[in-house]
Amino acid sequence: MALKTVIQGLGVVYLVWGAANLGVLAYSLITGSRMPGLPVERDQPLLYLLDIIIILFINSLSLAAGVGLILRRWWGRYIAIALAATAGIVATLFLPQGFILIVINLGIIYLLSTEEAKSLFTERGGDKKEEGVVQKP
Repeated sequence: MALKTVIQGLGVVYLVWGAANLGVLAYSLITGSRMPGLPVERDQPLLYLLDIIIILFINSLSLAAGVGLILRRWWGRYIAIALAATAGIVATLFLPQGFILIVINLGIIYLLSTEEAKSLFTERGGDKKEEGVVQKP
């Protein structure tokens, strides 16, 4: 399978993940129901607000990473690596169950850090050949 296809598939995963989580957050805020996985109840308003802000921030970054990976923009690659690193660090809090998440996130970081993957990302997205940049053999 071509690396471009794998990266675009990863972009779709980031996009769907971010959109789904933001949808669940919006639903829980509108209906007043408890958001699954949210450790803080509404009776602690300051901590509840902080959790909401963190969820909004991380899932907005996930949406941005998805768009950036699909369009093969350099910033999408960096955001995806940062999210994978953060998720891997957080997964260490849940060992041994978090071990599989650590492995998956290390795989994402490795995939996006290879020279071949780096060469696919440009400032405008797409192939460097399309932008008129001559690549050395």
